[in-house]
Amino acid sequence: EVIVRERVPKPNLVDNDEPVDVVARKTGIITKMSVLQGFAQVKTGDAVLAGETLVTAAVDSPFSGMRFVHAMAEIEASVWYELTAEAELSEYVKVYKGGTSSQWALMLGDQRINFYRNSGNYGISCDKITDKYPFAIEGVFTLPVTLVREQFAEYELEEVELDRAELRAGLEDLLKEVLDHELDGRGEVISASFTAAEENGLLLVT
Repeated sequence: EVIVRERVPKPNLVDNDEPVDVVARKTGIITKMSVLQGFAQVKTGDAVLAGETLVTAAVDSPFSGMRFVHAMAEIEASVWYELTAEAELSEYVKVYKGGTSSQWALMLGDQRINFYRNSGNYGISCDKITDKYPFAIEGVFTLPVTLVREQFAEYELEEVELDRAELRAGLEDLLKEVLDHELDGRGEVISASFTAAEENGLLLVT
């Protein structure tokens, strides 16, 4: 009997005696602040920059003088993000002319015998479809001989306009995903608004 258990990840141990500061992860305005240990450098309503020290480990006491602690705090801030995504307003699609042409070849082992005179390169826009027919009966015998048919379907590229509303909705969903990634599970979206503009054949959504 084998019992399989998932390995429990080793927890990230924190040395609570190590002197450290609390710093801002993002640029924003402090909305809530609760200092558990350390000396606050900012207060509610202050604007702070990413990387700025919010709570310092250096604590000055009239009784014990300057000492250093492991600063701890719970701090919330309002943060503004401006993100932009873009996409082309048109794309090229294949329009088939309706006709196809074929050419044949025979594979004898590693050697190929072409039943056509050209190089097989049509020099035009076309899709190439290759079918192989081995000389074999399943479960009985197989010969190192294969008949090859190559079909060519000609097409032209035609530029078509994309649906503006559908394109914008897709870009807005993409921006929401990027924002969720930026929040990293540590925040929530309070409000969001979108604007759209067209420039040089692109749709820009901010």
